[in-house]
Amino acid sequence: MPLIRPGQRASAQEFAENLSMEGLRTLVISQKYLTEEEYEQFDTMYKEAKSSMQNREKKIQKAIAYLERDLEFLAVSGVEDKLQDDVLSTIETLRAAGIKVWMLTGDKVETAKCIAISTGLKSIKEDVYEMKEMKDKK
Repeated sequence: MPLIRPGQRASAQEFAENLSMEGLRTLVISQKYLTEEEYEQFDTMYKEAKSSMQNREKKIQKAIAYLERDLEFLAVSGVEDKLQDDVLSTIETLRAAGIKVWMLTGDKVETAKCIAISTGLKSIKEDVYEMKEMKDKK
């Protein structure tokens, strides 16, 4: 939560992690009041970045980063990511046929674990093996 004010980061992180451990997708809501001068500075940076012919995306991100710092934490929402129809029965059928089922995801680890449990891929007592920051050997 590096964009949130330092004094509010721990609370925001805790709320988000608690919802994530319940298998919910999280959205952190924050705000920032701008003075007219701050807005004008951002607007100038952003317009220049949008019209740049070189490093446009990098310049746009820099302009946005100017605003997205020291934000006031307001709330965290949690949304259930429901499984598609027949996911559970499909996984059960594959396993009954002796087919090994693996789950590959880009989700946060806690969210992925909750999804694995809800789909029946993993029981609470089974281990999870994480592969991260892997590099190709050349």
